[in-house]
Amino acid sequence: VDIANHVRRHFNVTAGPWAIGGLSMGGYGAMRLGLKYPEMFASIWAHSSAFHIPDRLDPNLVVDIEDARVITHARKAAAAGTTQVISFDCGVDDDLIVHNRELHTAMEELGLPHHYAEHPGAHTWEYWDEHVREALAQHARVLLDR
Repeated sequence: VDIANHVRRHFNVTAGPWAIGGLSMGGYGAMRLGLKYPEMFASIWAHSSAFHIPDRLDPNLVVDIEDARVITHARKAAAAGTTQVISFDCGVDDDLIVHNRELHTAMEELGLPHHYAEHPGAHTWEYWDEHVREALAQHARVLLDR
């Protein structure tokens, strides 16, 4: 809610669902927030995401460690039959690919519709500059179809 109000104050945005995306830690955040708030986000795209962040947190310093896990929100989305368009990708030379593959497998097991892709590349701006175009095209398509 704080982020939405901040965006509304500083940008000319329309009512209705938004799109969310990010890369690396921001990709983790985009996927977590997007799945947690399906009424707010119709389209999600995360690049080279650090989905393992909750595993590195001290559980004593986090109010609700399960809330920090993307899989917690993926389970809820699958159970609710979400209509969100969910995508993520990772470079095959990225150290975070293992975590992206794990989330992809978990989402498949949950029956949560999503698109996952692996491409040549590493955890670099060159990779993200190339693949953000796909994310923007998805966001535009989803938002314009509403």
